[in-house]
Amino acid sequence: MRGLRNLQIVAAVLVGCLFACGSPEVRKEAAVEKAAEAIRIGDLVSAEAEIKAYLQFAPRDIDARTRLAKLLSDQGLNHEALRLITTLPAGTELDESSRLLLGRLLLSDNQLRRCGPLLVALERDAALEPGLKAGFLEAVANYDPVMFIPSLPASWLKALIPLYLQNGCLSRSIVCLADVPIDDPGREALIDAILAHAMEHGELQEAKRAGLIDTADTPRKLIVNHRLLLLNNQWELAAEVERQFIRTFSAHPLRYEILLAMAQRAIHSGHHEEGLDIANQAVELHPNSSKALLQKARALESLNRRDEALHTFQMILDLEPGHPIASREVHREQLGEKERAFDLHLTATGIRNPS
Repeated sequence: MRGLRNLQIVAAVLVGCLFACGSPEVRKEAAVEKAAEAIRIGDLVSAEAEIKAYLQFAPRDIDARTRLAKLLSDQGLNHEALRLITTLPAGTELDESSRLLLGRLLLSDNQLRRCGPLLVALERDAALEPGLKAGFLEAVANYDPVMFIPSLPASWLKALIPLYLQNGCLSRSIVCLADVPIDDPGREALIDAILAHAMEHGELQEAKRAGLIDTADTPRKLIVNHRLLLLNNQWELAAEVERQFIRTFSAHPLRYEILLAMAQRAIHSGHHEEGLDIANQAVELHPNSSKALLQKARALESLNRRDEALHTFQMILDLEPGHPIASREVHREQLGEKERAFDLHLTATGIRNPS
């Protein structure tokens, strides 16, 4: 053990001599090696002393700073690494590797306002790692986005909107959309996604106040207006919108949504055959849609076509096991069959009089 200790002392002395007498590159390698060894054994005091000693000699050496910061980061010491790479003399420029490392460190420290512009600049220089950008956008989507939006390009905002919607943040997605240029080719699809989310979560009024409904009679405007009319129990006006949509946009993908609404309204108003016909049209468009099959099953029930209705409810369960309505109907029928079988047994055994 004593011999090993003596060798370590000799090695340290040699490194010190190299640092004191060698060329700048040799000095750097000696300092980095000593600091790295101290970091690896957890002696941060010695590591910091070695780093400071070298940086006094070469304060603008970005390569050494980056290597040492990477070593600190690898040991989970992100705060120390960040401090090392950001305490630069005025006018010192970071190279590509140091900028990437700084971006990762800022992101890990949740310093998103500083991280965003740096990552945008890296992307502009074709030096940004895709995973780093994705991590930043996800962090922004889980944080308060308003302060970041002005500094982000449209392509980043377009990627943020689906993340906001996924997190249930309609208002934030609308704020993002406001900074996407009107002539951007992806803007219309984003508006459709926002309105679909608003319809699903009952937030259409907010979307309407934001001016997302077109001034012309587009499919999107008709769908949104139709949903608003239904929410306000304006059935006749809703029916007129349905007819207008089918007449004007018969081949549009959103026709399915209108058919579902028409089928539901027809069934509730007692027009069961009409409701069944419309529900069948919706099923033809989307054979594996539990919503369309549910309307069909309800129409069949209303027409006392119980066996067909049960078959349709079973189709729903095959597509969506545990569907509450279909499960209840099938279970109720199974209970009814057991009761009928029990009654037949009582009658056959003479326990119950058939009369």
